[in-house]
Amino acid sequence: MAFEVNYTRTERLIHRLAFASRSVQLAAEDIESQVFARSFRDTTAARPIFLTSLPRAGTTMVLEVMHRLPGLATTTYRDMPFVMAPMLWSAFSKPFQRRGNLRERAHGDGVEISYDSPEGFEEVIWRTFWPENYLSDRLLCWQVQDTKAEATDFLHRHMKKIVALRRPDEPEARYISKNNANVARLALLARMFPDGTFLLILRDPLEHATSLHRQHMNFVQRQTADKFVGRYMSDIGHFEFGAMHRPIDFAKPESIHDSYGTDDPDYWLAYWISAFTAVEAACGDLDRQIVLANYERLCADGVSAFGELCECLGLDTGGALAGACAQVHPVRFRADPAAFDANLVSAAKALYAKLLGRAL
Repeated sequence: MAFEVNYTRTERLIHRLAFASRSVQLAAEDIESQVFARSFRDTTAARPIFLTSLPRAGTTMVLEVMHRLPGLATTTYRDMPFVMAPMLWSAFSKPFQRRGNLRERAHGDGVEISYDSPEGFEEVIWRTFWPENYLSDRLLCWQVQDTKAEATDFLHRHMKKIVALRRPDEPEARYISKNNANVARLALLARMFPDGTFLLILRDPLEHATSLHRQHMNFVQRQTADKFVGRYMSDIGHFEFGAMHRPIDFAKPESIHDSYGTDDPDYWLAYWISAFTAVEAACGDLDRQIVLANYERLCADGVSAFGELCECLGLDTGGALAGACAQVHPVRFRADPAAFDANLVSAAKALYAKLLGRAL
């Protein structure tokens, strides 16, 4: 998840209006589709790329690199808060847009973002069309039979609009989605977009769980200090951590809740095991559509690793890869194995080794 809420009082008011009800965003999109029909008529949005994993896997870093390459289009912070009507909002807000000055995001992890930085806001669409999957204490996994024609059409139209908005001179540019929750709907997405590719980022489980735990505690504090932070995260469907955390039910998360509290590092390692057990199963079912990339290798090898990844994804980097990878650096390992239950550590390492064997 990338998250930044640096709203003025007026912007907070507009945000509340945009998310007042499902019908507001849908009405805006309906107007947009009629007014801007010619603008995205010739875009194809073929072969979309779905970048996903649990949060804190490095998907933001990967998206930042990919965003700088030709032939790809994605949503940015400029699309907030009318994320379901990006072309209409862009036209309306252009006279009032603030400059895209870089600042550290709310995670406090050194990642700097601006209004022009790429970010994924599709979860607003999923929550609109599948409200039944968002329970008060968890999110249900999507099944292949959960296909909804209206939602498929909407998402495809949304992709075409983003391509037309970001790459107006490249109608055949590919849409790249960054959505952590997509890890819970791989089979459904494969059915909805059979020409799509799933790029899953694999991070060392102890490092990953440590980062999840740290950010959970960070956002609990932030949401307590500023209620709008919680409102913002809920509106855009980000329940990954913080006081409003709702786990995805990969494997009966209630049993995780029974054993650990969310302030316990073991909770997050157990959650990692549940999520990547599901990923392992998906790799078997959707082998031709899934590309698994190791976060630590991407950071360590930079241009070389990303070059291999782009080749695998069928992307022409246009000579832009060196510049795109300029801010990529090797990671520092900080996790303390002693902070976790030994049995969980053993299970996580075994699963990680199996997945690493098929990762780039």
